[in-house]
Amino acid sequence: MDAGEQRRSRARAKSGRDRADAVRGGVAGLREWLLDLADGGIAGLPGRDGAWWQAIAARMVDAQARGLASAITELSGLVAAAGPRWAEEAADRIGGLYLLCQLAERAWRTDDELAAVVRGRLGFTVPEAEVLAGDGWRDRWVPLLRVEEDDGPVRTLRQFAVGRERGEWVVVVRHAVGGARPAAALPHGSETDAVLHPYPGATPRRVAVGEVIDSAPPGPVAVPADWRAAMAGLTEVLLADPWRRLHPVGCAGLRLTLGDAPVAVDRAGAALPVRADRAFELTLALTGGRRFDGWGLWDGRTLRLGAVAEPGSGPQVVG
Repeated sequence: MDAGEQRRSRARAKSGRDRADAVRGGVAGLREWLLDLADGGIAGLPGRDGAWWQAIAARMVDAQARGLASAITELSGLVAAAGPRWAEEAADRIGGLYLLCQLAERAWRTDDELAAVVRGRLGFTVPEAEVLAGDGWRDRWVPLLRVEEDDGPVRTLRQFAVGRERGEWVVVVRHAVGGARPAAALPHGSETDAVLHPYPGATPRRVAVGEVIDSAPPGPVAVPADWRAAMAGLTEVLLADPWRRLHPVGCAGLRLTLGDAPVAVDRAGAALPVRADRAFELTLALTGGRRFDGWGLWDGRTLRLGAVAEPGSGPQVVG
C-alpha cells in the first residue's frame, strides 16, 4: 500500500469512527425521547403538531442515523392517519424503536447477523460495489411481489424474488430521485437466470444484481400447503429481524371470499384478511371463484396480493 492509499485508508477509518460517535449520540437522544414519551403516554400523540415530530427526526438526520429518522417519520404518519388501531400500531412501533436503541451499542462490538440487521436499521449501508465483489448466488429467480414507496425526494422500489433452487426469498431495492420512477432490476414476473450477491443481514436478504444470463416465462413455483405452514415459516424471520414489516408469503389452494371484508381462505378453512385493491380485483377476475395458489406481502394484519397461479401452472403477477 503506497503512502496515498494509507492516507485515504486512515481518512476512511476516521470518518467511520466519527459517524459511529454521531449515531451513538443520536441513539442516546432518541432513548431519552422515547422514555419521556412513555411517561406521558401515547394518548396525547394526535395532539402533537408537525414541528414536534420534525424536531426529533431532524436530530436523527443530524446524527447521521437516517434509519431512525425514517422510522420516526413513519410513526408520525401512522398517528396522523388516525386509523382504528392507531394506538396499538404506534405502541408497537415505539417498542420497536426502544429495542433498536437497546441493541445499538452491541452492534458496534459484534459482527453477527443481528448486529448487521441493527446497523442497517440505524441507517448504515454497505456500498453496492463491495457487495458485488463478494460471493454470489446463481439461481433461477422469480420476482413475484413488489412494493413502491414515495417519501418525497426519493422513490424506492422493492422486488421480492424467490430462488428456484435455494427456495428462499430475496429483495432487490432500487431508488430514483427527481420524481422519476425506479426501474425494476429484474424482469418482474419472469424467471431469470442470474447471479445475485447478498448484503449482510437476515432473510429475506437484500441482494445486488450481478450477471443476468437469460429470462423466460416462469414455470410452477412451490408454495406452502396452507396458511399454518406459511406463517410458521415467519418465526425465524421475525426472530432475526423483529423490525421487518412486510413478509413475502405464499399459500396453495386459496379461495377469495367477500363478506364484511375480503379474506383468502385455504383448504383447511384458515383465512387471512386481504387488502381490497386493484390486485384483489384482478385476482377475482382471473380466478372466478376457483381455488388458486397465491403470493403476497403480509404486514401482520392484511395480505397484499401480488401473484396468482392455477395449481400446477406458472404464476401471473397481479400487483
